[in-house]
Amino acid sequence: MKIIGHRGWPARYPENTLAGFRAAVAAGVDGIELDVHLTADDRVVVIHDERTGRVADEDLDVRASTLVALRALDVGAPFAPAFAGERIPTLEEVIDAVRAPTSILVEVKAPGDTTDRLNAKLLPLVDALAGRVMVQSFDADYLRAFRALRPDVPTGFLCEASPETLATCREIGCTGYHPSWNSLTPEILRNARDAGFSLYVWNVRTPDDCRDVRDLEVDSVGVDCVDVMLDLLVTR
Repeated sequence: MKIIGHRGWPARYPENTLAGFRAAVAAGVDGIELDVHLTADDRVVVIHDERTGRVADEDLDVRASTLVALRALDVGAPFAPAFAGERIPTLEEVIDAVRAPTSILVEVKAPGDTTDRLNAKLLPLVDALAGRVMVQSFDADYLRAFRALRPDVPTGFLCEASPETLATCREIGCTGYHPSWNSLTPEILRNARDAGFSLYVWNVRTPDDCRDVRDLEVDSVGVDCVDVMLDLLVTR
């Protein structure tokens, strides 16, 4: 089972920041997971929400804001004073900070009418990460569009586990089935395996969650408590 730092290491560091990604890599994760949006001036930035208010000191619409405006925000101090000055990173900055062999799992948030503009900027970055990148999304239409452009890049369908989402994953042509861990049933796990999908589970937020998923027969797990999961696998 590979350990993926979900948004870095959000149990200890502000999510989706260079500080969190670097700390997760130093701790020994196999990969990191991050979220991307496109800015008004066509830069790919790493942040989960469409607005900045939950993580920053000001509430801006990410897609309606320039990179300069977003970089003026502090996304560290709202988490803890020790992280004051952390900024929203670009995907290029994360790639520079997270070197091989660490893998990068890029979640594309529903891009709406920015799909073509986003892909124009995202695809060269994905190409530069060949062999250690996977693109995932809850947005089936986006995954279809991405696969039409880059059929050889691994893709994962984020979802709640069900026969319907498994069928959608198959129809899209994804290589990975990515359900929340607590929605996965033995039957769906078995069917996903039989279909040849790699399995990544997420929503592993607490130490109890980590203990519950450590024996699941999945390929990788996205965790908030990086240290807890690493320790559990060492002592398993």
